[in-house]
Amino acid sequence: MPPVCNSGAPHRCRLSNSCIPSSFSYTRLYHCMAFTAAALLGWEVLLTRLASLRYHFHFGHLAVSNGLLGTGAAASWLGMVRHRWHARPRAWLIRALIAFLGSLLACIALTYALPVHRGTMDGTGTLSFAVFVLASLLPFITGGLVIGLLLCGWPRRSARLYGIDLMAAGSACLLVPALLPILGMAGTLCAVVSMAGAALVSVWGRALSSVGLTTAAMVAWAVMADPAPSKISRTILASTWTPLSRVDVVDVPSEQRTIRSRGIPVQSSTIPPQVEIMQDGSASTLLTDFSGHPQARELLRDALYAAATQIRQNGEVFIVGFGGGDDVWAALSGDPVRIDAVDLHDPVLEAHTAIRPDWSRLLLNDERVNLSVMEGRTALNRLARSYDIVQLTGIDTWAAMSSGAFMLAENYLYTTESFGTMIDRLRPNGVLQITRMAAEMEALRILVQLRVALAERTSVPFRECVLVVGSRDHQVATLVNRDGFSAADIDTIVAWARSAGLTLHHAPGHDAPGLLQQFVRTPNPQDFVDRFPRLIKPTTDQSPYFFQFTRWDSPNAAATAIREPTYISQGNPLWILGLGGYSIAIAVLLLYGPLWVGRRRPATVGVTRYFAGLGLGYIMIELALMNSITLLVGHPMRAFSITVAGMLVTSGIASLNAHRFGNLRWLPVALAAAIGITLALLPAVTEHAHSWPIAARCIAAVAFLSPIGLLLGLPFAHRVSQLDPDSIPWAWATNAVCSVVGAVAVIAISMTASFAAVCWTAVAIYGIALYGAEPTGQTLD
Repeated sequence: MPPVCNSGAPHRCRLSNSCIPSSFSYTRLYHCMAFTAAALLGWEVLLTRLASLRYHFHFGHLAVSNGLLGTGAAASWLGMVRHRWHARPRAWLIRALIAFLGSLLACIALTYALPVHRGTMDGTGTLSFAVFVLASLLPFITGGLVIGLLLCGWPRRSARLYGIDLMAAGSACLLVPALLPILGMAGTLCAVVSMAGAALVSVWGRALSSVGLTTAAMVAWAVMADPAPSKISRTILASTWTPLSRVDVVDVPSEQRTIRSRGIPVQSSTIPPQVEIMQDGSASTLLTDFSGHPQARELLRDALYAAATQIRQNGEVFIVGFGGGDDVWAALSGDPVRIDAVDLHDPVLEAHTAIRPDWSRLLLNDERVNLSVMEGRTALNRLARSYDIVQLTGIDTWAAMSSGAFMLAENYLYTTESFGTMIDRLRPNGVLQITRMAAEMEALRILVQLRVALAERTSVPFRECVLVVGSRDHQVATLVNRDGFSAADIDTIVAWARSAGLTLHHAPGHDAPGLLQQFVRTPNPQDFVDRFPRLIKPTTDQSPYFFQFTRWDSPNAAATAIREPTYISQGNPLWILGLGGYSIAIAVLLLYGPLWVGRRRPATVGVTRYFAGLGLGYIMIELALMNSITLLVGHPMRAFSITVAGMLVTSGIASLNAHRFGNLRWLPVALAAAIGITLALLPAVTEHAHSWPIAARCIAAVAFLSPIGLLLGLPFAHRVSQLDPDSIPWAWATNAVCSVVGAVAVIAISMTASFAAVCWTAVAIYGIALYGAEPTGQTLD
């Protein structure tokens, strides 16, 4: 392969053997790009997991923004100082790789050393968070320098290098979550550092011994390291990583033992030993030794867990999210024929079977009880049977939500379609019980959605189909019977609630003043929803933001709720817009600032229009599809890995072949067709795929994503190889800035409209970008 001068575009300079050593192979560049891209994406994935463990607020969005900002800022800086490195790109590449490896090591050490945030934005907490954010940005900047040098230093190879970048990053998105259960956080961080080391060795063999020693030291540290720092302040008895999160079994001191969802308080001394099962330092559930202390099971009879069993006994029960087992123990008090109980995480089941098997032995040995690991909605569709009781108590994960990853919230259990599925799985006079926190908007939204779901399934008045009971610790259980509750059922629940010290919020024929009963009895529910100060409209599979209660059309109300804890309301519009504005401002400053200050700004009208459209459109489609396939693959974090991996790999394949195409103005039409087919077929496929094994569902998801990923991968590589080398940094920076903007736009559009609206907006953006582009063979300036 002939040497290529790196001081500019091929037609601007003579070929010179001094530019690249004759012994230097372009294959090394490809290896370097692959390892660097994999390490960067791996660091980004692990950063979201570390942030979820450490913080109670919105970091997930910042983690993505940091990745885009770092790589874009590096490209911008390279454009400003191109006169320094263009003659010796390989030497600068080696320096950048050394900086990348060193920054990863430094950031990992700092992440483990920083004090964990306890949820209060005082001076210490604010400083700790600021240091964490800035430190986590550093590897993206140094890694971005590597990628920028590879793209700009060898412009004739830019399309191929860009394709390898996408494919390697996509592969890492699958690899890193798979490594977490095997290696844990420390071991997976070691693997990411090894990738960065391999990138350095690929272009500078002299570093082999140093990288080997560094990797050996990291392996030794990974073996001895404690679990990654988290919000948990009590003793951790066991810690297990899954591809989705970390699950900890935590000691509960005797004075802190409790039985949740009761009306009458109980002395901690009367409660058997307990441990707390926590997901990413939150999403807690209690496991109690009811096998060793069977008499204590009476404590659950007066808790909301046992509400449905008061009126439906000797039947079949389905429990979504068995957690520590309180729902299962309470259901056993009704002498059921069968209990099918599912939970999302293997470590939760292992807490019963391996960590505290003596505490759960009466559950595990009961032939009527079937505990399994499965997503609840998938399980309901997969099990070909109906039930007398379907029950879920406080099922959600604060792991992704607490770190602000709004697009990864496990809210598909709380959509109108989901409630309809649960009602359809009930036998005649069966009961659906949904228990949530008693913040009024949560309980109201449950009732609003149930009213919509029941309207399609029964002619019985809504007020006769629901019973609502609350506990002392602000839980509310809503019981639903589409056939209407009998007088005997109502009398039984009312008497039980009064004897247990519970609060009756609604029962047919009984007066229970309050907002909940007011909504149940109102003849005009839509007017109630419209006039209510919080957002309680039904959530759907196309907009599943159950925990978002602040109106986008009421900024004053949003301002008063800005400091609400995340367990009350998620996704305040002012917080999202403020965070987005901050990210965009920093992006413009870091990415365009160096070019403007250095007065090296190229002619940019065409570059800005074209690559801004690509940055906006790609991230919008990617995030919208990520949420759309969540139901198909069974979990939002699995959807994240499959979507990012599938889209990047297929886009990378397309980038490698982009040079084969001439004019791309046909692409928006093809993209619209692919999006339309996906949106039309995906719901039906999802409904039929519940009985498929997970591997088959993942393959189906990739089949939907691949055509779209192939189309989206063509435009960037197709044009970047035609640009003047001086314009490449600007194009890269513009793409990064607009990707940050697009990530914010997805949240805003999907919360106010739907994910389908996000997709069609992105298609329109692609149309504007590509139809305005110059014909092939001309530079975009």
